Amino acid sequence: MVSGGDIASGISGTLGMARGRADWQERMDLSAQAVFHSFWAMPLAIPAIVLVNEVARQMQLAAPGGSPGPVPGAGILAAMGLASTYLAWTAALFILARIAARTGAGWRVSPLIIGYNWSRLIASLFAGIGAALAILLGVPGLSLLVGFLTFVLAVWLEWGVVKRALGAETGPTIGILVMLFLVRFLAVVVVTILASPFLSS
Repeated sequence: MVSGGDIASGISGTLGMARGRADWQERMDLSAQAVFHSFWAMPLAIPAIVLVNEVARQMQLAAPGGSPGPVPGAGILAAMGLASTYLAWTAALFILARIAARTGAGWRVSPLIIGYNWSRLIASLFAGIGAALAILLGVPGLSLLVGFLTFVLAVWLEWGVVKRALGAETGPTIGILVMLFLVRFLAVVVVTILASPFLSS
């Protein structure tokens, strides 16, 4: 079981990596146990992902003139959001591990996995807090601003994680980030196609 200290340490280390601190490798726990602990970011992100998807559903329902199509139920939309998120998350980890292996720097897999997992949790929590505020204030449109800020935060975090963990130049780092966002887009497409029978019923 992961402790609050482990979570704080992982998040702090990832933020240090993203900021480009000179001592990020000394400050971050890169042990096998730290790698294992970082995977707790996945279940910890579930409430935030569900909240974000519910706000998106509420925005569809409140759209002027109504939604152009049927709005999925809360349960279906939450399941779709979780499925696409974790499909993209695991695919991204696989791709990053393969890139590290192909560059002959397999030892860099640990900071990549740790940094990527905690960076996804940070971005999810930021989006989740924004979604919660949108619900509490009764302003679903607030999630649009939060969504944009979450995107900026995610790019900044992943830029720092990929660049520092792999020691990559700017060009390859941009290429890897583009690949990761394409993976997320494809994950949404795949999940939407698979869920289409439930959406039309």
